[in-house]
Amino acid sequence: LVFRFDENQAFDTNNLDGIQVTRANLDEGFAAASVQTDFNTGGAVTVEFEAAKLGEDQNGISLGFAKRDQGGSGLPTVNVVGNRIDITLNNNISFPTTAEQLIEALRL
Repeated sequence: LVFRFDENQAFDTNNLDGIQVTRANLDEGFAAASVQTDFNTGGAVTVEFEAAKLGEDQNGISLGFAKRDQGGSGLPTVNVVGNRIDITLNNNISFPTTAEQLIEALRL
């Protein structure tokens, strides 16, 4: 990265480690990592997952999905270990996981 500042900009050399880039030039800003999926529904539903914030501590987050018949209704299960989030969706024929249920489970 090359940073250019006007002649009036002054920096305190004791605080250089506190510089954080929060905005890009022509595209109006950086965005948190995100991914979209339709869960092989042919576009019937699309869900977008986005990192909660910017920063190096958000690098390497991975989502893993599995499906299991829970035998009835219920929220998907969510298990977090480090930067990995494993989500098991209910594929019970009468009570399949909905996008709304997935969002609710991730908020818990």
